[in-house]
Amino acid sequence: MEHLQKWSEGLFLGIPIRQWQTDLWLWEKFFYDHKIKRFVELGTGNGGMSLFFFLQSHQYYFDFYTFDIKLPIMSMVGELLKLEEHFYLGDIFNENEWRVADILSTALPVMLYCDNGDKPKEVATFAPYLKSGDYLAVHDWKVEIKPENIPDYLEECFTELPDEVGSLTRWFVKK
Repeated sequence: MEHLQKWSEGLFLGIPIRQWQTDLWLWEKFFYDHKIKRFVELGTGNGGMSLFFFLQSHQYYFDFYTFDIKLPIMSMVGELLKLEEHFYLGDIFNENEWRVADILSTALPVMLYCDNGDKPKEVATFAPYLKSGDYLAVHDWKVEIKPENIPDYLEECFTELPDEVGSLTRWFVKK
């Protein structure tokens, strides 16, 4: 697994991702084991992970939304599946804050994935909208976001495998 962890500038269907390849496997396992109805991604970036999550949404039957201040790279697969219809352009702390809050409050269970430019602020702003049984995941664990940034009402879950493979992603559930 170590050689996969070093490849942090990976690809998914030809689009750059800033995730370790082991994280793709972990996300697949999470979706298989935890049934969600909605996935909200904060931080689309180049769009490679967004495309991965969007494909998972089709396989595991959940709604998908992604937010960023810049347009992602659009691939042939993204165009065929109309990924752009699930993308919201704009600042999540300004013009899109109400939209994120509304999306989080209308389905159960929800997964909120914080991987934008200010993960502690994302968690502080949007985790309060989560309901009991909803999930939160963060990327760059103990790099950009630390345990003290996670509210007490969130409990770490799905811990054994991420710890085992040294993942920088962590999953939580609202009590």
